[in-house]
Amino acid sequence: MLHSKIIVKGFKFYLYGSVNPWVLLANGDIEKIKTSDITLKAQVGKEIKYLKNGQEVTGRLISRSDNINYKRIFEMFTGETSKGKVIHHMIEQQMTGFVGAMTEAFINNARRLKGVPQGIINDVVHLSNIRKMWDTMYNTLRISIDELGMTDPQIVNSFINFANYTDEFFEASFRYTDEIGEELTKEGLQEFTENWVRNNGMREASERAIENAIK
Repeated sequence: MLHSKIIVKGFKFYLYGSVNPWVLLANGDIEKIKTSDITLKAQVGKEIKYLKNGQEVTGRLISRSDNINYKRIFEMFTGETSKGKVIHHMIEQQMTGFVGAMTEAFINNARRLKGVPQGIINDVVHLSNIRKMWDTMYNTLRISIDELGMTDPQIVNSFINFANYTDEFFEASFRYTDEIGEELTKEGLQEFTENWVRNNGMREASERAIENAIK
């Protein structure tokens, strides 16, 4: 099971719709293109070609819908199923309220989608600890925006920096669950995550994320 590192092998993925199609690039970025730029139409999951900056690009069609289906983006980009997983946005969808640059395309970037197994891991790692981490970040950021007069790019970078901290937490938690295997218990995972957070404080991480963003 792929926990956090996304690897693309040999092909790119593209997403487009009937009007202003969505395109998913090999690096995970999502953007809209014109249907007139498409040079080779295809069925979902098949090879598609379109023009970008005067050059023809080859990829795979994810959807003809104008809506962003982040579960399908995750599956196409990682080659894994989303079944049995909660698809976590490393940069949360509610962050659009902080700055206009936090667009739907930015938040649904394929590199920022992570599959979290349902059950104990999702309950302890995702719903409990990640929730507390981002609530801490929001509180710290609101104070910093008022006191420091942060610009939109600085706010965006602070979110990216803090997302890296949460990703380190995911990585450590997944390593622990892999090592424990079938003997994994909710109590044991809670103890592990509590120790990790104790050694890698949320408040300090949020302050560091903002400090590095405004340098």
